[in-house]
Amino acid sequence: MIEKKDCIACGFEIVVINCHYTCRNCGLSENCHDMPHMIDSELVLKYNKENNGI
Repeated sequence: MIEKKDCIACGFEIVVINCHYTCRNCGLSENCHDMPHMIDSELVLKYNKENNGI
């Protein structure tokens, strides 16, 4: 599966391919073995938006 999301660390648009991604802006990356996936965490996304303006 391929989907576009925003990096949880910097807000840069990333492409997730079969649950693997690496942000070209800040270098954050995850894969299928990293559980739970930070990219899908609503709490992390909410915190970043409230505190970093992402």
